[in-house]
Amino acid sequence: TKYGIGLKEYKEFIKIIVDEEKMKLLPMQMYNKNVWMVTTSLDNVTDLNKNNYLRVEGSTYTLPKVNDKNFIGWLNHSDNLMYQPGDKITVYYGMHFEAIYK
Repeated sequence: TKYGIGLKEYKEFIKIIVDEEKMKLLPMQMYNKNVWMVTTSLDNVTDLNKNNYLRVEGSTYTLPKVNDKNFIGWLNHSDNLMYQPGDKITVYYGMHFEAIYK
């Protein structure tokens, strides 16, 4: 192309980036199991309590209820979808849910 790169070069570039080991988010290991961090914007995660937010891969995470009449739902920054309190999510990767209000 006259400006920028062509589709072929773009696809090759993306493949290199995706296949780059240091670019991949890999799960942590605990007791020979894959674990991922799952948090909400209302959590107060610190070095002292961060293990409380680790979830075993394949386990179910239930989104907490929020006692605020202006609360709309939980935005998952991993898949960009909205969820409601009580929704059960299977953990396959790290997730962060943001509380969304009116």
